[in-house]
Amino acid sequence: MFTDKQLRALFGIITFIFICFLGIKKNLYFIQSILTFASVSLVIVTTVFAILCNSNTPSELQNNPKYKCGNTTGWVKLTRDLQQYMHRLLKLISVALVVLIFPSSYKETVSLPIISKYVGYKLSFSLDTILWYSDIALWYSFLVCVLFLMLRTRSLINISIYTLQCSVKKP
Repeated sequence: MFTDKQLRALFGIITFIFICFLGIKKNLYFIQSILTFASVSLVIVTTVFAILCNSNTPSELQNNPKYKCGNTTGWVKLTRDLQQYMHRLLKLISVALVVLIFPSSYKETVSLPIISKYVGYKLSFSLDTILWYSDIALWYSFLVCVLFLMLRTRSLINISIYTLQCSVKKP
């Protein structure tokens, strides 16, 4: 009936509506802790991967028949799993950054007295109207920078995995 992507989109929309009705507020400390966790995890996984590549583990996983599953070797499975994990960490970082960037709404109202020689009037407007344009420009410029960084990091991961898989001697 529905494809996998359609089900994910539908689940995301239903979850978003549910969270809106619950009135759950954004917790900046939680988002920052997720960012810290994902960043440290990415560094640790990259370090472990570099240590693995400098050992004799790749040739052992590539050539030993007990690590083979069909046509796939253990080294190919390991690099594929590490690649997927690193991509998920990058996705988590990007989602946390997007959530952190979008602000809660500004509820304060500012009143400016306008006094002319004919009329005394107070002009009231919310900070949403003033700060919205500057926030949008700042958010989008930051999002573009983060997007380019994520794309470069993703391609770097893909290239390094491909290079490591090709550098292992095949029997």
